[in-house]
Amino acid sequence: ALLIVGLVLLFVSFYFPFSYKFKGQYFLNGTLVIGAAALLVTNFILPKLGLVIDDRMNIGEKIEWIVQKLFTLQDVQLYGLIAIVIIVLYACSWLLSIRIYSKKVF
Repeated sequence: ALLIVGLVLLFVSFYFPFSYKFKGQYFLNGTLVIGAAALLVTNFILPKLGLVIDDRMNIGEKIEWIVQKLFTLQDVQLYGLIAIVIIVLYACSWLLSIRIYSKKVF
C-alpha cells in the first residue's frame, strides 16, 4: 500500500504542473518517451556501467527485486527514505509550478 501511495504522489507531483503548460496529447507522447528511455537505461546503459541486477531477469523481475530490497529495510528507514523522496519531489514540483505560472499569461 505504501508503494502505491508513493507512486501516486510521484505521478501527481509532476502531472499538475505540466497539465497547466501542456495539452493532453503531449502527456501520451511524454509517457511513451519516458517508458522507452526507462527500457533503454535498464537494458543497455546500466549493464555497460556494471550496475546489473541479473542479465537473465526481465524488467518485471528487476522491479520486483528492487521492491523486495526496499521491503527488507527497517520500517523507520523505509518511511524516512520515502518521506525524503516525496518532500524533494514536491519541492521540485512547487518550484516548477511557480516558474510556469510566472510565465503564463492569463
